[in-house]
Amino acid sequence: MKRARTSASNALEYEDEIRKAADNVDEAKQIDEVISELRKVANESTAIGKSRLYRVQGGDVNPNISKFRFIFRNSKLEIIGKDRLHITFDDVERAIEFYIKRGDKAEVFTANINKSFLDKIKSEAVPQEFSKAFPTRPQIDDPTKTKGSFGLHESYFEELLKNISNPIIIKKQ
Repeated sequence: MKRARTSASNALEYEDEIRKAADNVDEAKQIDEVISELRKVANESTAIGKSRLYRVQGGDVNPNISKFRFIFRNSKLEIIGKDRLHITFDDVERAIEFYIKRGDKAEVFTANINKSFLDKIKSEAVPQEFSKAFPTRPQIDDPTKTKGSFGLHESYFEELLKNISNPIIIKKQ
């Protein structure tokens, strides 16, 4: 009888740890679902000959929290704010890296983008060290990590929105 009480006591003692482990497993499954969905939409865009835009926004891990810039208001896509908009094209793995870095409160805005617009951004982009000399030009972000990340000046926002199709937000359920 004493042994049964000890086992019950031990089980109660570890109940919180068991719950946390179960929560972590559930959270990991949800994160895997987000990553799978990102890879799926990337493959779909490639299959139809479109480029794909990604922006990881929000989050709960400092200092990696990012402003929510793409929002749907009354079923219309908008870009909030006038600060430079940092986005990545055609590099789903870079988006996944940022999603994991930003934590489970982050979401990924993604959409098809016309290749002609992406080509324009690439042709007009300048390295970050020249951004003060050319303040309205796209800025090349993280060139040692990806060839697809840029910071866009607000003068590009309207044209960007016109070149987006099938926008979605992917986040943990």
